[in-house]
Amino acid sequence: MKKLFLFALLLIVCTSLKAQVKVVLLRDTASFRVSVEKLKKEYPPLFGQGSPFTGREKMLKDTLNSKRSGMLLFDFLTKNEKQIGLKSFGLFTDEFIGASGQYDWVFCTIAAKSIAEQQEKDIVQLLTDFYQKNPFPLKTPKGFYRAGGLSYGGGFAKRTIRKGPGIISSLEDARKTTRPDTVKILLFNQLELTSVPNEVYQFPKLEELDLSKNSIRCLPTELTAQIPTLKRLSLLYNTLSPDSIFFARNKHLLALNIQGNKLKDIPRSVRQNRRLASLWMGNNSLEQGLTNRSLRGLRRLNDLNLYNAGLSALPSRIGHLKRLQILDLYYNKLTVLPKSMGRLKRLEQLALSNNQLNELPTSLSRLRNLQLLYAHHNQLSQLPEAYSHLRNLRVLDLGYNWFSLFPAALPKLTTLEEVDLSNNNLNVLANDLGNLKNLKKLFLRQNPLTRDKSSVGSYASLIEQLQANNTEVFY
Repeated sequence: MKKLFLFALLLIVCTSLKAQVKVVLLRDTASFRVSVEKLKKEYPPLFGQGSPFTGREKMLKDTLNSKRSGMLLFDFLTKNEKQIGLKSFGLFTDEFIGASGQYDWVFCTIAAKSIAEQQEKDIVQLLTDFYQKNPFPLKTPKGFYRAGGLSYGGGFAKRTIRKGPGIISSLEDARKTTRPDTVKILLFNQLELTSVPNEVYQFPKLEELDLSKNSIRCLPTELTAQIPTLKRLSLLYNTLSPDSIFFARNKHLLALNIQGNKLKDIPRSVRQNRRLASLWMGNNSLEQGLTNRSLRGLRRLNDLNLYNAGLSALPSRIGHLKRLQILDLYYNKLTVLPKSMGRLKRLEQLALSNNQLNELPTSLSRLRNLQLLYAHHNQLSQLPEAYSHLRNLRVLDLGYNWFSLFPAALPKLTTLEEVDLSNNNLNVLANDLGNLKNLKKLFLRQNPLTRDKSSVGSYASLIEQLQANNTEVFY
């Protein structure tokens, strides 16, 4: 009887240990002998192909809303702010959730201006407690994977004031000025405004207006109709909704920042800015997706920011933006890219990181002006051979992907200056890497190749050759 009791007790303890969530700093995965990339192959994504909620998206959304899933962690951290010891930080997570809803693994990155090692440990312990006590509210056949993130802390940073000729930074100074004709820049950010102040209309040569980080609910037509010199306008982090943005037809506005509002699509009125060159739409909820109609009338764009916008797909019309030089798609839910992106012949910088891409289209090899390609934190395992034609590529970041074979196209990209292949599944290097005479930095950390010193040793002569070419090798 005693043996039976001890066996039962041991079984309970083992079951409890098995159910314990493991929260690990992303940079420490090698110490735990675990690969995020391998886990992503075992756990289907929350959204996209293979999702356990395909066809049940509304049920998933309603459940998360009713459970306040998005706010639980923020509230938990707020209640324990004394233990954290930080006023603000960014938290990015990769969560692997079992069939029962219990969290199996959570890998986190803590971004802060200054953070001590003990503070990191305290936050990891708090996260462990949180995930243990708050399982995902739905069960699934095989579990799933999802990426998340939040910004924690005391709101926006303290307002800083730019000074210089032609700049006014307060409503009081705007009212007092006796030379409105000399003012070209108004900085009315973080003034707790709920509407565009009338003071902006008294400056006949105004070129830049910053209304960011207020609570402005409506953008009136008068702003572009009555200020024909206005070139740059920022309404970053306000409360603009889809039906609250109005522009007069004009040819003077060149740059528009409407990030962090309540927008679900690119407002139709934005097309009234006939020469708009820069449009920043990130940190809005574009989860319903952009359509071909969304991009009509924007052919003059050279800079498009769709950072963290909830996008699961891009319209084919993206290829019509032939003047585009910079395209930022960081932190979305993209699983594929349209082939039409190969038409963006002027594109110089492409950011695809932190999506769910398992391949890059061959058509991107036609982007002969591309200089910077960021595709880390995806599910890529191959780089098309045709990418060897990217003759101006200087930076290639393929870290945190699923590469097990060294990309054959890479040693042919002789203009490369920086390559990151960290956190993949590489066992071998390409012997012709020495051809990259312009390479300044090569990152190979946390691959099977670099975990075994003897394996690295077999490439000692290659590494010496790279170092002789003034290439820093990090492994």
